[in-house]
Amino acid sequence: MKYFNLLFLLLAIQTPFLLGNDWVHQSPFPQGNILRDIHLFDEDKMIAVGDAGTIVRTTDGGLTWDVKNYNGEDGTEVDLQAVHFINANSGWIVGMDGLILNTTDGGNTWSKQESGLRFNDLFGVYFVNSQSGWAVANGGIILKTTDGGQNWTHKITGTGALLFDIFFINDERGWCIGNNGIILTTANSGSSWQRQDSGTDTYLYSVYFIDENIGWVSGLGGIILKSIDSGNHWSRLNSNSVSELHGIYFINQDIGWTAGINSILHTTDGGATWIELYGDKNNEDLYGIKGLLAVDFIDSNYGWTVGIGGAILKTNNGGEDWTNLKTGSDSELQSIFFIDTQTGWTVGSAGTILKTTDGGYAWTSQISGSLETLNDVFFINSEKGWVVGKNGVLLSTDDGGGTWRTLTSNSVNHIQAIQFFDSEAGWAVGLNSILLNTIDGGENWSQVPVNWNYDLYDVHFINSQLGWIAGSNFGWFSLKTVDGGDQWTIVKVGNPGGICTSVYFVNEKKGWSVGSNGQIYNTSDGGVTWSEQETETFYYLSQVYFYDALNGWAAGQRGTFLRTTNGGISWQLQPIGTSNFLNDVFFVNAEIGWTVGGAGTILKTATGGGVVSVEQDGRESTIPDEFYLSQNYPNPFNPNTTIRYELPKDTHINIAIYNIAGQHIATLVNQRQAAGKYVTYWNSKDYTGDYVASGIYLYVLKTHEFVQAKKLALIR
Repeated sequence: MKYFNLLFLLLAIQTPFLLGNDWVHQSPFPQGNILRDIHLFDEDKMIAVGDAGTIVRTTDGGLTWDVKNYNGEDGTEVDLQAVHFINANSGWIVGMDGLILNTTDGGNTWSKQESGLRFNDLFGVYFVNSQSGWAVANGGIILKTTDGGQNWTHKITGTGALLFDIFFINDERGWCIGNNGIILTTANSGSSWQRQDSGTDTYLYSVYFIDENIGWVSGLGGIILKSIDSGNHWSRLNSNSVSELHGIYFINQDIGWTAGINSILHTTDGGATWIELYGDKNNEDLYGIKGLLAVDFIDSNYGWTVGIGGAILKTNNGGEDWTNLKTGSDSELQSIFFIDTQTGWTVGSAGTILKTTDGGYAWTSQISGSLETLNDVFFINSEKGWVVGKNGVLLSTDDGGGTWRTLTSNSVNHIQAIQFFDSEAGWAVGLNSILLNTIDGGENWSQVPVNWNYDLYDVHFINSQLGWIAGSNFGWFSLKTVDGGDQWTIVKVGNPGGICTSVYFVNEKKGWSVGSNGQIYNTSDGGVTWSEQETETFYYLSQVYFYDALNGWAAGQRGTFLRTTNGGISWQLQPIGTSNFLNDVFFVNAEIGWTVGGAGTILKTATGGGVVSVEQDGRESTIPDEFYLSQNYPNPFNPNTTIRYELPKDTHINIAIYNIAGQHIATLVNQRQAAGKYVTYWNSKDYTGDYVASGIYLYVLKTHEFVQAKKLALIR
């Protein structure tokens, strides 16, 4: 057993927890997760935090971005709720499950602080100096530290409220707010809290004071409250809005802003009157952005706001004009299809069709001629393809999508999926038992008569005769044909109350079906019998895809992504850096694949999606006798290499890459894993997503009781 020297032992102990090398955001840019809070340092430097552990930074006004995702000790992504800095270097982030993070280098690295909470979510944080700070949680809990977060004490307010925000004007006087119109105040650093009469019982989301007397609160239904006597009395202001108003910020007693679901409001008279700067009362907006959740200004001109779908806007004239810094699609993407590693299409809401010819690094919009949601796309070669969607939409192209023609489906129901076995024979399925067939490339479609009433979600043929359909009528089933669709047999799969959303077969015998409650069923006899496979999620799964009998993936609700390398004997949750609903997954081989979903999300992996167990045959594996780290293969390599390792016991493990100077380059694994044999990959990128230069690097495996390192050589 080989132990690493003291220098790299220290480096391994300090290894950052941030992952993200296995998946790359291709759209939108810089990313598409909900951003819930923002801190603005100056005109060009800002940091924002949000769902799926997202931490977004820029130091050049949004020209370039550093995007990271925090993963908890169990490897799952944790939603981040608030961020606060006291200067350019020292800051804190709070989030779900009692998470508190601290940085002392401006956000380059973050370390976890122990909050003492495991089952409460933290929503707000505020520090008045490097030592004194507070955080608020659900259950009416207020946390306090006097040593920069090394130790936190808990104050139970007795309200049982969801506390959303906290603000201190000095180290003695502060306020916090929450649901049911809760406003609490303290004059003794939080040793005791008294309730103030807000005059409302609605949700209050944000609080801000400019001195000990004058402050504002914003909340649900366009509510804005103001106090001029430290909160002893609160008066409701006329916002002329019914939006959820989340973030509120003032630079003096007159000039302020509040960000809402459909607008940004601005005042120049302390809140007596508010002007809507962004959006309109019909829930429409200027940039297609669904909602804003936080706002920050450095003076009367320069400000930023962030929100739903990764929205990032900035202004240099007080909000009269806003620059949208997020690029890429905002559509709800429903399906993705590639014919090789370079050429692919994705489709979604409002008639969206996007095409790439470089593996997804650049996507160009194609004119579909429809405003309906497009649910599925399928190509038989680089030129000929089809798209289906809501209200019977059926499109075809003969030139790779350069032009799309509308075909007659003879249906007004939603068509959910389409597949062609060759350039002539195809099938399409949809809601209300829609089952369509064509034998002339889609020019003419016939409705196949059926004697049942089911919603059909997916269709998959492995040859011209043998095919399956996934469907539901408040029960989990599939349909099977062995004669090219002349006859269909109903096959009961599993949960009588579930929904079967997707089915995939790799041969005549072996297939999988996924759907509600995170359930996956497998058959090895062509669907005669089905057995449930164990997963680590209860979230809805929308799609399953297998490259071969061993390598498969499933995607679904709230960014859920599962991977197997042993045919589903074990499925592992993969943190992929999004909390958006994932609607589809597609792989061109065992390593390169994409998944798409809400807020225009397109993610790509070149490593199969991340670390997985290497057990393949389903037999009970032998527990290793000791920790083991293999030499990477290939070595030298360009650009990908494989690293295998063994764990003799359940433990938290970290595998990271360093350069020969000892500087951290990337984190490959940072989670608790069961005893067994594993494999992970490095794609020669650093933690920012950039490719590193040729040279000698070190990879370090660290647990609480073991550290080992080996060299690897990258040759460009």
